[in-house]
Amino acid sequence: MKSKFTSILNYKPSRERVWYLTGICIAVVLTILENFLSPGPDANLYFGLGNNLLNGVGYIDNIRNDYILPPIGHPLLISLFSLIGLSGLLFNKIIFFAAIFFSFRVFRLAETSLLTSIILVFLIPVVLPSFIIYGVEVSLFLSSVLVVLTLLMYVSNYTLLNGILLGLSLFGFLIIRPLLLPALILCALIAVMLILFRKKMFRLLAPVLGIPIIALVITSAVSYSNYGDSRYTQGTYSAITLFCSFNEYIDLKATYYSDRWNEIPVSKREEGIRLLSIPDNGKWKDRDQILKREVTNFIIEHPKDAIEAFLWRLKKFSFGADGIIFRIVFYCWLLISIFSVFRIFSRPMSVKSKTLILFSLLLPAYIIGVQAIFVYCGSRYYVVPALFMIFGTVIMCKNTFLNKSKG
Repeated sequence: MKSKFTSILNYKPSRERVWYLTGICIAVVLTILENFLSPGPDANLYFGLGNNLLNGVGYIDNIRNDYILPPIGHPLLISLFSLIGLSGLLFNKIIFFAAIFFSFRVFRLAETSLLTSIILVFLIPVVLPSFIIYGVEVSLFLSSVLVVLTLLMYVSNYTLLNGILLGLSLFGFLIIRPLLLPALILCALIAVMLILFRKKMFRLLAPVLGIPIIALVITSAVSYSNYGDSRYTQGTYSAITLFCSFNEYIDLKATYYSDRWNEIPVSKREEGIRLLSIPDNGKWKDRDQILKREVTNFIIEHPKDAIEAFLWRLKKFSFGADGIIFRIVFYCWLLISIFSVFRIFSRPMSVKSKTLILFSLLLPAYIIGVQAIFVYCGSRYYVVPALFMIFGTVIMCKNTFLNKSKG
């Protein structure tokens, strides 16, 4: 009986069609079961921006008129779906379906068994927050999955095509939310130094890092040509979220919502809200400069408060996260990370395994750290760290416990 159960638990079909059909069936079931919520203010903004792109109005906000624009990726995706006449619900369902199917492919490439892959895929929607129709979370879901999938494809088989696919996946993620931009720049600098000492590295690293950087430069150049700023690639509101993270007006160790400004005395409220507004006869970039200067001054003058605020948000993405399931995922990822690092130094391991383990450890840690810099830390923002921790835990388990070769 035990042997039969073990064989079922470890069963890995040899035929690729079995994996594809199973993945499609699971994606269909989960898409049907998923309850997509009605659009809120942000989703309506994304929809309006997508329509503006589709109708040739331009990448401008004529709904709220406050120049708080996201990067172009998600609205552009909405406009493409609108072009072929799909509704918001279908938009969400198609992207959600694709993300679930490709998640199953990630587990397949990580060499988990069929049963384990099915369980893990069913876990993903439980960990992630509810998806809002036209909300950016569904695009983040798909783009995060594609980054991990194409990385596994590339590490498993170093071909030019796989390198191009990984580079395109990174670019797609970056124009939806530029969380990985600082890491990309750092990796590019490290890559240049590696190439100087080992010319053969150019063939491996050029498509992966060159494609997203070149694509970002071109997209940013088009944005500057059209609007005189980089709204396509960086959006126009990062300084607002940074200021709301580090200021002397509101409680910084509490979950942020815009009405917090109404909870402070009128004189202070007017002073703080005035900083969030575009100056008279000014542009949004003038607001950005003012807010960044205020943030710098606050950190210099109140370093203890700034550090405590950052650590509080860091806790909300880790040990003190909302929702027990997310915390369980975090603890599993953390424990496996510690054990995997110990195994790297205690036994021979292939270069491929070391690379995947370090990626699975560093990427979620980096994402959590970057998101904790900015003010928003509610469950809506768990999509990217949760996914990278789930995939990272699986990848580390495979490469820590199963790989025994030294490369």
